[in-house]
Amino acid sequence: MKSTAKLLCAAILLGMVFLQMPAAATGHIRVYVNENELVFTDAQPFRDADGSTLVPVRAIAGAMGFDVNWDSDTGTVILTRGRVTAELTVGKNEFSALGVRKPMNTAASIQDGRTFVPVRFAAEAFGAVVIWENDTQTVRISDEGNDIYRLGKFVWDIEETDALGSNSDGFLTLTKESGLVLDERRVGKNQRKVIVIKISVDTPEKDVEMQWEQAGALLRQHISRELVDEVMDYAATKADGDTVIERSYYEDGEFCMYVTGYIGPTVIYLYL
Repeated sequence: MKSTAKLLCAAILLGMVFLQMPAAATGHIRVYVNENELVFTDAQPFRDADGSTLVPVRAIAGAMGFDVNWDSDTGTVILTRGRVTAELTVGKNEFSALGVRKPMNTAASIQDGRTFVPVRFAAEAFGAVVIWENDTQTVRISDEGNDIYRLGKFVWDIEETDALGSNSDGFLTLTKESGLVLDERRVGKNQRKVIVIKISVDTPEKDVEMQWEQAGALLRQHISRELVDEVMDYAATKADGDTVIERSYYEDGEFCMYVTGYIGPTVIYLYL
């Protein structure tokens, strides 16, 4: 009888151990960059109170090819790859990419002498796509490795010949060598995001045909070819800087656009 009781207790204890094992496993966060798992030799990634995953900055920098600099005076981590620079300051719920400041729901922090950065914002600042798999506690990062700027679902390639600057709203302005200008803005009471595409039709040294091609390629990333063709056909009726065309609206359910053209460039407003 006693031996039976002992065996029963042992079985219960063993069962408790096995029940605890999956719970412990769920606390281990795995990070993949382009399907390659990152190995964290000492400092480990963790989830903070806001539900964000933070990783040691040196580990993510090594995997994604960032150069890392530390400004001790301001507590700022500076990440650079190609022409793109991102900055995250310890304790501040914002980051900057290409000089444009954006909010975060968390902040970089220092733990045990190591600097940790929110993996989503650090990666997305360079145009990477980040997916969190809650069931497996896994972060998956898809990174093309080139310099791109992501606005909503749309991606802008940053090339060596592009000019980068800030517009009057404090957001990024990217000017292609062809003369095409891409602006990020917020408009209206709800501060809705909008991409402003300007096609310079009255500047002889600019490649107007290339501007049309680049504008169309940008829109076709997530808008049907048929609708983009309709938009571009109407925009093309502005033959030069002196031609005036009436405002025309277009929508496909998810996005809405309007085309306008007074004196100067043809302008396409894409609301996100």
